Amino acid sequence: MEQEQRTRGDEQMTDRGRSYTPREPRHGGIGRFVLGLFVVLVGLLYFMRAMGWADISLKINIARLWPLFIILVGLWLIPKRSGFLSVAMKFLVATAAVVIVVLAVVTGSIRRYDDRETQNSLVAIAKDPGISEARVAIKTGASKLILAAGTDLLVSGEFQSRGSNLQASTNTYGFRQEVELEGDSLWRDFGMRPSVLDLRVNAETPLAIEVDAGASQMDLDLSDVLLRSLDIDTGASDLDLVLGDKSPHTDIHINAGASNVKIALPQGSGVRMRLDSGVSAKHIEGLHESSPGVYVSENYEGAYSKIDLTIAIGISNLEVRWRE
Repeated sequence: MEQEQRTRGDEQMTDRGRSYTPREPRHGGIGRFVLGLFVVLVGLLYFMRAMGWADISLKINIARLWPLFIILVGLWLIPKRSGFLSVAMKFLVATAAVVIVVLAVVTGSIRRYDDRETQNSLVAIAKDPGISEARVAIKTGASKLILAAGTDLLVSGEFQSRGSNLQASTNTYGFRQEVELEGDSLWRDFGMRPSVLDLRVNAETPLAIEVDAGASQMDLDLSDVLLRSLDIDTGASDLDLVLGDKSPHTDIHINAGASNVKIALPQGSGVRMRLDSGVSAKHIEGLHESSPGVYVSENYEGAYSKIDLTIAIGISNLEVRWRE
């Protein structure tokens, strides 16, 4: 039976006495070609955005060449056996990529897109008379966020960017004023120099602060802020948080995919920290583990100023220390 099937197969592979080898099936077809071409073009666009379109020197940061990886992935995705048209398109795209890189890196004839003037947007939110507390919500894709006390207004500061915008709004409900600062998505600055949001808040007004940011660096010095609560939701790679003892009780929630988090605690405050994370390295100073994932200072129950921390992060490094 097996011999008959093999014989029939051999007969099907003949044509008028001529033997031939069947073609291997093509994988991906036009869909894979289009996907590959799309990825290549996206890579070219981001490369031109990162490198820009005019004169530059030969001293180029290697980090700016990351879009070439996208180009290479796209060229790899385009099938090798896709006919004359696909081969020609692949050749043209590859040639265009090489030309752009040569012009950008060697001839210096391309103008840098991010050498355009930085746009500075001022933030000035006055404190409404008669309020007893405020909520400040910050939602931005800024690459760097700086927050500290130091203004007679409720919120003031500056937003520096080459591609993003920041919208500010404020409303008052009874004795509570709410401020919202919302910026464009992080993708608006993708491939360009980092944007910076530098803010100052009123030190005498009890504040509830919410931060929803894709910032790669966050420097929050809240040691002089009358902080009632702090809610951070970010994918920041670096978070440096300094806390104070001006409020009798401060509730803090941190949800981040950060790779490095440092928290400085005020001397004399009672601290309780709940840790739910995949921390690979941690240094927790002056707190003992009372139960799995719960760390408490010896003076927590009797301290005038209490800080409750809930941390849910997939970070690789956590450092908790006491301020000097």
